[in-house]
Amino acid sequence: MPGNEVTKLTAELDITEGDVVVVGDLHGNRVNFIRLLKAADLEHHPNRHLILQEAVHGGPNSPQGGCLSYILFEGLAALKAKHPDRVHVLVANHDLAEHMGQVIFKNGTHLNQAFDQGMAEAYGERREEVRQWYRRLIESLVVACRTRYGLFISHSTPDGTSLASFDVGLFDHDRLSEDIYRGSSLYNLVWGRDYRPETADRFAELVGAELFLVSHTPCPRGYEVPNHRHLVIQSHDEAACYVHLPLERPLTQAQLLTWLRRLLTGKHPEATVRVAVDEVRQRAGDEPEGNGGAPG
Repeated sequence: MPGNEVTKLTAELDITEGDVVVVGDLHGNRVNFIRLLKAADLEHHPNRHLILQEAVHGGPNSPQGGCLSYILFEGLAALKAKHPDRVHVLVANHDLAEHMGQVIFKNGTHLNQAFDQGMAEAYGERREEVRQWYRRLIESLVVACRTRYGLFISHSTPDGTSLASFDVGLFDHDRLSEDIYRGSSLYNLVWGRDYRPETADRFAELVGAELFLVSHTPCPRGYEVPNHRHLVIQSHDEAACYVHLPLERPLTQAQLLTWLRRLLTGKHPEATVRVAVDEVRQRAGDEPEGNGGAPG
């Protein structure tokens, strides 16, 4: 697609027409994944992009207790193979944890063990062979997607304590293999949860961004607006949200919020977002985007 280019580990959505659907953490929820595919409807919208992330760890288990999120992980890979220029899968912290063997517990569950058990149930003696394929796939994921108007889309953004040593050369690397270790710039990017306004401003200057669209942080209502640059979304539960926005024009943060959609209804989560939009506009003094109808 003209204007769309994967530059090393960054997908540059430098296009003047079309739109993009951005999905938050999925964590094994295949039902939500199917709903999101229907919402994106890539087959009938050739100028539409889809950004996905964090399939592993979570969702249903097998009767024996194995985590079945590997099925969704493979589903994202198959979708990427089908639409290589329009589907972009962001690397996330749980991906790195599986690659590195870094233990993650959640609600008393050893997520890595459950994932390994699910793979063992499915692949038996071939489990390690499949695991190596997973590792290579993780190394090929993109770190971020950028639009021409300054929207930076990634799993998360770094904490302020790591910004002084953050290497923006990360985005020019060919593969992630050299960056997957504790304390790397990649590691700090996907594990960060520092939403202080001054941290957001510093990282925006580092990467040449105006706004950040991320996931990673739990959002009981499906989204959060923690500062004047970030919009955080989650897509793995009943409160799941996604963002469906146009690519041909710049957006303020308040305007970006008008493109937020509730997955179960396909509609704007009116009441709570209206409050957030009003707060953002009062802070920034900007104008509304319009009716927030689906682009494209």
